[in-house]
Amino acid sequence: METASVRDQADGLRNLMRQTQEVRRTRPSSGEAARVITICSGKGGVGKTSVTLSLAYAMMQRGARVLVLDADLGMANVEVLLGTSSPDNLLHVIRGTKRLRDVVVEGPRGLRWISGGSGVAELADLTAEQLHSLVASFGELDATTDILLIDTGAGISRTVVSFIQAADEAIVVCTPEPTSITDAYGVIKTVSSGERQIPLSLLINRAVNDREAIDVGRGVQRAARRFLNREVGVLGHLPEDPLVARAVRAQQPFFLMQPSARVSRSVDQVAAKLIHQEQEGVRPKGLGAFIKRFASFFE
Repeated sequence: METASVRDQADGLRNLMRQTQEVRRTRPSSGEAARVITICSGKGGVGKTSVTLSLAYAMMQRGARVLVLDADLGMANVEVLLGTSSPDNLLHVIRGTKRLRDVVVEGPRGLRWISGGSGVAELADLTAEQLHSLVASFGELDATTDILLIDTGAGISRTVVSFIQAADEAIVVCTPEPTSITDAYGVIKTVSSGERQIPLSLLINRAVNDREAIDVGRGVQRAARRFLNREVGVLGHLPEDPLVARAVRAQQPFFLMQPSARVSRSVDQVAAKLIHQEQEGVRPKGLGAFIKRFASFFE
């Protein structure tokens, strides 16, 4: 006999597919530049990739054309959590054997993603010709992309910091654990010392309750304001939920596994907030400009 939870999951997935397909049929190219959002963390194990993918699906459900770049060198967490793989990655684009549009993979429910692979390291040492070609390739995707979500590696390596500073904005994911909070603050401090200042927001994952998440957010905001003279936004928080671990084991984003779960509703609220912020005046420069900025940090 079909249980209520199974029916809920099936209904949610059908609704997501129907809404996404309707958007694809009816939404014309806006002609506007794509918005680049880097999602990072100070330490591993905070659920960054899981959050990135479920956020992508929540944004898709709200009408955004989303592209995910797996920029976590050597980890391939995106393809693991999606239960799929890509034969090609950015390295093939850099070396001229593929166009960027040819390495875009369509995952479950139509989510488009790109494997960075070993090409992420190669981005730090592009020739002028390679950069020109890569800028053009990324620029071609502006017409079909509203938002590029970049899932970086954990920590503050030069490559990760460059992905953050080259973006239009960045989200720092942390948990309420003291070490995670400290490491998240370390990311904010490092990025704040750079020449290019972009909007930074905190997303607290695995919060036991609302009060815990609010305290974490306010604490980081106070520290950044006092010691860095820097304003940091708080996007919201996602509750601790055993669904997330089950979804990881099933190689499926939790938003797809159970769209009506509390954690899924919470990530949908974050998606709505991000899309609303875009309407309030974040002015993206597009994908070509993003990759050009990224390369400039290694000159």
